[in-house]
Amino acid sequence: LRGQPPAWIVTAGFDPLRDEGEAYARALEAAGVSVRLDRESSLIHGFLQIAGVSRPSRRALERIGDGLVARMSPSANGGRATSAPCVASSDSSGQNLPPPG
Repeated sequence: LRGQPPAWIVTAGFDPLRDEGEAYARALEAAGVSVRLDRESSLIHGFLQIAGVSRPSRRALERIGDGLVARMSPSANGGRATSAPCVASSDSSGQNLPPPG
C-alpha cells in the first residue's frame, strides 16, 4: 500500500463492512499513507444513497462535501489546491476513534 495517495475513509456504524474499512485505514497508515478516518456511528451501510430521505444521512453528506471543499479549495490551502486530508479519527458525535495503526 506504500505510495498510495492520501485517503479519507468514512464508515457507517451499522455496516457489515465497517471493520474492514477501518482495518484498511490502519493498513494505509502503517504503510505511511496520510489517512483521515471518520465513522458515522448512527448510520447504516449505503447512507449516502438515502440522503434525500434521511436527515442524519443528509447531514453526513454535507459534512463530507464541506470537508472535500475545504481540502481542495485553493483559498483554504495557501493559494493552492491539495488533496491531502488531515490525519484525524472521529465519529459523527465528535468522539475520537482508535487511531489507525
